[in-house]
Amino acid sequence: MTLNCSFSITSVLRRHDHVLRLSCLVLSILAIVLAVRPLAAAQDHGQPQDQPAAQPHGVPYDWSHHHVIFSNPGTAEDAMRKGAYDHWFHTVNDPRYQQDQVRRHRHQEPNEGQREWGKRHEAESGGLWGQSLGSVNAAVGAGMYPAKYSFDSNNLNCANATPPDYVIYNTSVTPGTGQASVVAYDNIYTSCTAPIPQVYWAYNTGGTVSTSVVLSEDGTQAAFVQSVGTTASLVILKYKAGEGSSATNTVPPGTVSACTSTTGVCATQSTAFTSCKGRTGSCELTLEFSQDGTNTPNDTNSPPFYDYAHGSDTLWVGDDLGYLHKFTGVFNGTPAEVVGGGWPVHVSTEASPVLTAPVYDSTSGLIFVNDASGYLHSVNAANPTGIGNIQISTQMECGTGFHDPPIVDSTTEYVYDFIAYGCDPQNNPARNSYINRFAAGTPLKEPLIKSPTRVCCV
Repeated sequence: MTLNCSFSITSVLRRHDHVLRLSCLVLSILAIVLAVRPLAAAQDHGQPQDQPAAQPHGVPYDWSHHHVIFSNPGTAEDAMRKGAYDHWFHTVNDPRYQQDQVRRHRHQEPNEGQREWGKRHEAESGGLWGQSLGSVNAAVGAGMYPAKYSFDSNNLNCANATPPDYVIYNTSVTPGTGQASVVAYDNIYTSCTAPIPQVYWAYNTGGTVSTSVVLSEDGTQAAFVQSVGTTASLVILKYKAGEGSSATNTVPPGTVSACTSTTGVCATQSTAFTSCKGRTGSCELTLEFSQDGTNTPNDTNSPPFYDYAHGSDTLWVGDDLGYLHKFTGVFNGTPAEVVGGGWPVHVSTEASPVLTAPVYDSTSGLIFVNDASGYLHSVNAANPTGIGNIQISTQMECGTGFHDPPIVDSTTEYVYDFIAYGCDPQNNPARNSYINRFAAGTPLKEPLIKSPTRVCCV
């Protein structure tokens, strides 16, 4: 299969000047100092005072950035006036919000030679490039996304940079010597020198990767789910450039540490992987999903969600039996699945319990996930066993259920679900399509807003 891809180059806080009593003045000054603190970097880089600075650092961009979004949080002064400063402060310091702002405001200008070459190449190629993922059946998959990493938010890094920007694709087919399970390309911009793109690395990781890849904050590692037969495992990969020359000429990672139900406790394998990461070669850790006591779960629809919050290093992922799994120490520690304290959480007990990707809202501390029976669920990430800490909506999607995860706006604390074939009995058999909106942290029984439409797609 040939995959076509396109990458486009794309007020100081006002002082209160009215006279206040001394005590109020002191409080006002204190509030302004606190407000300016997270914005100090913005002053140094010429950014608007009510937005975080676009610092030159690496930026990951994967499926999850399409499902956690941020409305404009406004200024610190606005937030203080509304009594919502704490929420504003949390939002603008959320790593995902900062990544979003860097992507929106980054300044990427090629040099003159790159610009002229890029114009000629775009005229010839239409700004697109295509690469074979190997087998005619190889594909990222419906509803899945490649994962892209930019090492310098202010510049485009081609293959001659150390390191170059890259994009990773899963292939959704059984791998082998002649077929990659995951493949990465660099030299991805039209302003780079031909050939565009180039294979960065191509691995046979030992299983079929049918869902999206996620990336570490520094771009040196990737995590994804692979299946061997009907058994799913979380794979954490530290790659090395140049290993594997194409999607059909692959190698396994240099060191593979695998933990399955037959190997028992995974501490040995995880420790070996952590030690391997300190060396120069590539490393892979495979952690088989925890069983539910009777079945070994597979995962055909739920890519992992990684929490970039400092000190978290946590990842959640669903499975086909309706369980939500939690892994800690993923990229910066000793990776392990949390077993106990309610984990893995049996989220969906419906007839079709296959879960979508989970979406974590850092403000409410809730994880939102859909299932294939048409229900939305929320789970308290810190304490899934507490009373009321697992919630379920009424059935919303009565066609083939949900395949895509919800979208969470962490600024407004709204959760959106897209329904193609609604369950309203009064509309039977001509079911409506809807966009349903819920408020994070409130019962999910009924949406706040149900917006019907009779068009095919919402």
